[in-house]
Amino acid sequence: MATRYEEEGPHPIDIHVGGRVRMQRLLVGMTQTQLADTLGLTFQQVQKYEKGTNRISSSKLYEISGVLGVDPGFFFEDLPGHRGKERRKLAARTQEELMHVITTPDGIDLLRSFGRITNKEIRQKIVSLTRTIAQQGEFFDE
Repeated sequence: MATRYEEEGPHPIDIHVGGRVRMQRLLVGMTQTQLADTLGLTFQQVQKYEKGTNRISSSKLYEISGVLGVDPGFFFEDLPGHRGKERRKLAARTQEELMHVITTPDGIDLLRSFGRITNKEIRQKIVSLTRTIAQQGEFFDE
């Protein structure tokens, strides 16, 4: 008997954890093939982990955290609670937006640079500025 998530697709937590793996892999400048080789996997398996299609075992997640230089808890940070389909849709949309940013050279550079800013006030001003620009819409190609 299939569980409700097997019928509807990947579990939101698996999607979130996979997205965090992808984000950190890109931030350290590693390809899927490089990560896969280090872990003794195929790059297709890494792809499935990053999409949340395949669940990552706790031992493998621990290995991945060592390779990517983060604490295992990193993969669960900012984990949204999930309450039914609405939460799953929000998680999927957030994941899609994040993937859009981290798959572009400018996005990776922006995230790396932003991560080096330690002043909380400046970080908040940058977030406010980007939010204002994004709401204007006139700066984007349609």
